[in-house]
Amino acid sequence: MMEYMIRGTPVWFDYQRGVIRGQKQWHETTFFSHNQGNSFSSRNVGNGDWGVSSFIRRYQTFWIVSPNGKEVHVGNIKFKCRDGQEAILIRGGKKGDPNSTYLMLYNINSQQSAYFGIKSIFIAGDYVRFLFREFILYVILYVIALLISDFVISIGGDVIFLLVSLLMIIKIFIRLLVCRKETNSALTAYLHDVLKKEGISM
Repeated sequence: MMEYMIRGTPVWFDYQRGVIRGQKQWHETTFFSHNQGNSFSSRNVGNGDWGVSSFIRRYQTFWIVSPNGKEVHVGNIKFKCRDGQEAILIRGGKKGDPNSTYLMLYNINSQQSAYFGIKSIFIAGDYVRFLFREFILYVILYVIALLISDFVISIGGDVIFLLVSLLMIIKIFIRLLVCRKETNSALTAYLHDVLKKEGISM
């Protein structure tokens, strides 16, 4: 177990090396119908032609089995692998917090890596609390805009609403990018240490 820093917060990482077993892949296809004309009534009668589009969602699950017999079931991640290949599974959390989340997978054979969802971005903080705080700030800003109603009316209430919304979205997006960059940098540094320890060349 090793400690690193993300945005000034100490975090810990740990890993498990094992062989990929029991890989399963499947996909689900969802079809959507839409009218390509200019008008559409509640009776589903349109003046244009109907079209059909589809959305394909791919899934995969597998197990990582360590030499000591420990097995971890992995899913919900885009990770190129095959049965029999070796992988390193990295988990981590804030220092002092025993709870952890899976953060990264590394395929030793193909030397490719993948990350787990939004939780891996906010390992150094509570992402639910962050989003809630941003929502509260958004509401406060909008209420302030409503209180100065004369000014709002003069330039249009919809404009204020759109500007506040746009600023909050940009702020959240920038925060996500910064957190992702710093987390990935820490994970990459940790992965290098792990590969060196295991005697694996990149």
